[in-house]
Amino acid sequence: MCAPESPYRLFLSLSLSLHIGRPRALATGADSIVYKVDDAILHRRVALKTIKQPAGDLDLRTITRLRDEVRVLCHLREVPGVVRCLGAFAGDGGDVHDFGLVFSLHDTDLAQHLLHEAPRRDCIQRLVTQLVDAIAWMHARRVLHRDLKPANLLIDTETQRLLVCDFGLARAFTEEEWTSIELGLRNERSLTVGLCTYDYRAPEMCMGASYASPIDVWAAGCIV
Repeated sequence: MCAPESPYRLFLSLSLSLHIGRPRALATGADSIVYKVDDAILHRRVALKTIKQPAGDLDLRTITRLRDEVRVLCHLREVPGVVRCLGAFAGDGGDVHDFGLVFSLHDTDLAQHLLHEAPRRDCIQRLVTQLVDAIAWMHARRVLHRDLKPANLLIDTETQRLLVCDFGLARAFTEEEWTSIELGLRNERSLTVGLCTYDYRAPEMCMGASYASPIDVWAAGCIV
């Protein structure tokens, strides 16, 4: 486990020290909601990813996925092009905000950015370069994202900085598993079919075949 830079501790029971006020929902996924909130500890605005259902109703699959996401984020700590996780928490109440992750906050995501502005050619080149570099770093750490799409790419509009986010479907592998997967040797315990948003899903994933790191490169090509 990594050591968060904030006073949050990974999956320890504590009272959530966020001044919620009126949280603004930034994004909604299948199992989670991301809010913009004021952090009374860090004295800045952060992104708070919480589970939709109350903590007491969480099923094992949801809890396992959230814990896996924390492990992947710890594995990618300090990796360029990846959103910074400031910590994770499990509260002692039954509120929806009692279980989740805290991230650095950024202006928008690529999907929303493209709705309001057509990027210039030089801007596209910078964003694509950053995306490809981030994928290379993730793969160097033996991590498959498995759900790259515009909504999972954060953008700081002033600096045109791009960061990959939402590692809910990502998977970190051991060196032995990674070598086996890259060589095309199917490992049922390591690979899951049917992941990734359909429009960005590589052909091998659509066919339920063995897949490896090229699935993230395919998704990047679809984005471009």
